[in-house]
Amino acid sequence: MSKHKGGIYLIRCRKPGAFLGLPLLGRHTAYVGMTNSYYHRERQHFHGDTHWGAAPKPWADLKPKFYRIIPLPNVRFLMHIVEAVMIWLLCPVYNVQLQPPYNLRKCTSTKARSQRWARDQLGIGYKIMRTALRGVLALAALGVVGYGIFLHATS
Repeated sequence: MSKHKGGIYLIRCRKPGAFLGLPLLGRHTAYVGMTNSYYHRERQHFHGDTHWGAAPKPWADLKPKFYRIIPLPNVRFLMHIVEAVMIWLLCPVYNVQLQPPYNLRKCTSTKARSQRWARDQLGIGYKIMRTALRGVLALAALGVVGYGIFLHATS
């Protein structure tokens, strides 16, 4: 099989705020798409494209992994349907088109660029700040639940 063949592909990457980066919990489906050439599309997403003047995607610094999931058959219109179904099933975060309304994790390209800017400016401080904020929120939620249980038990 030639490296220039295409089909449906999937990109998984680290979650921007995942401090520990655990294999399942610290990664998510970033992008799902269709291409004529896996080889070129991977490089366009991760490194940009000088021919078209495109920059790398804002999430390219999150250690993305490129997966070839369905090879491209001769029936092109069928692949567009399969691509849409895969997007609706996997709910990728950074896809702009074909996003299902129930995908609450979706991220606009503007938000993705601002997240990248924050990561570049703050570095490890960004991760620490996000993790600390999540920890405070989790403790507050735990306190509210615990207080509710305490009130229920004493009444």
